[in-house]
Amino acid sequence: MSDNFQMESALLDAVELPSTAFRLWYEFLQLALSSRDAKVKRALTGSSKHYRHWHMKRGEPFDRWWAQHKDQFAERFVVRKLGPDELPRAPNALVIEVPLNASATELTKSVSKLIKAALPAAQPAGKSKRTATARYHLTAGAEPRLNVIGDMLTVYRDVHLRSPNLRGAKLLDAVHSYCEAKGAQVPAPLALDRDGDKVRAMRNLRRYIQNAEQILINVANGEFPGRYGAGPVRTN
Repeated sequence: MSDNFQMESALLDAVELPSTAFRLWYEFLQLALSSRDAKVKRALTGSSKHYRHWHMKRGEPFDRWWAQHKDQFAERFVVRKLGPDELPRAPNALVIEVPLNASATELTKSVSKLIKAALPAAQPAGKSKRTATARYHLTAGAEPRLNVIGDMLTVYRDVHLRSPNLRGAKLLDAVHSYCEAKGAQVPAPLALDRDGDKVRAMRNLRRYIQNAEQILINVANGEFPGRYGAGPVRTN
């Protein structure tokens, strides 16, 4: 595994959520670029125009790349104060006048009423219907558990792909040995039961690898994390 992600890494707590998600996206795309899988290669060919603004170089550290490209992931339209004679940038912006002749509480209530009245009638009250306006953004509706996806990437890239002939208990043992060598904690789903039974852990390990393979295809097709696993986008 790269130094950027370790099993159950504290990095995921130290780095702000957006850049952590995009770091994983970047790591998966780097892996896709080096893949020999025909399906991955075809997907990359189809998404070449989508990724044209990434200007990625194989092996380039994420932090250096991110410093030059993070604007591509920023929302283009945000709530802001307009200057004199300045026009709104967002095509669906609500332009209002707020005379500062009342309390903040009263003004907030008035503005809130205007916003609710302007929102589409089909939007349920209180439901988040945020539409991403960044050039590159996560899959709509995705609520990925980034630490879990990071572990999936580690298991797949740094253990499975390096020892593709290992299966079952031997592969699980290799994952445990890898964690021990890195001084990292084994992810809970891959830990042994109290009686040492490996059945549950091996089943979860297969899911980790299958999910990582699907995310890799999703990324090669131009989205992260996309749909994977038997359930919804959100990992369990």
